[in-house]
Amino acid sequence: MWYQVTASDMSGNESAHSASVPGVPVAESPALAWLIEPGYPNPSHADEDVRIPLVLQDVGARVDLVDAAGHLVRRLDLSGLGPGHQEVRWDGRNDAGRLVAPGAFRAWLVAGATRRSIRLVRVP
Repeated sequence: MWYQVTASDMSGNESAHSASVPGVPVAESPALAWLIEPGYPNPSHADEDVRIPLVLQDVGARVDLVDAAGHLVRRLDLSGLGPGHQEVRWDGRNDAGRLVAPGAFRAWLVAGATRRSIRLVRVP
């Protein structure tokens, strides 16, 4: 597994990726037991599903997709998934079933008090 780091400012602008470094998640640490990994493809087109890899500790989690203004666009319920490595797909649609406009989004893994996010970009 390889990791890269980016930084985001208050406007949602993301820096370039750092150099890749090898790493292994520390599954024994409760703080690191819930992971959301970079989605792919990213950026994605309107006709592409985005795959979001996750590491789940147990049941009771969800993925909230929010737009650049922080408005909830789609909520993906993860209650049917077991612990361990999982992958969910976002079809680029909102909760009403309509395609979202191109732009920047955040996918938040929410599990109890744990919140982790990644940035996603949709292009025409």
